Amino acid sequence: MEQTAINILVAVFGILGLTITLTAAMLRQLPDLLHALREARRALRGQNSSRAESRRE
Repeated sequence: MEQTAINILVAVFGILGLTITLTAAMLRQLPDLLHALREARRALRGQNSSRAESRRE
């Protein structure tokens, strides 16, 4: 019984540690991801506006 409780406790702390580590890694990469999304939007808007201009001519 005591060994089972210890195993469960170790598993819970392991999962908690993994969750914290993954969350921290994701939050560290978030600014780069947002920057890349903004650049992609700008590029798509640039393509759309150049297509619209070429259709007008």
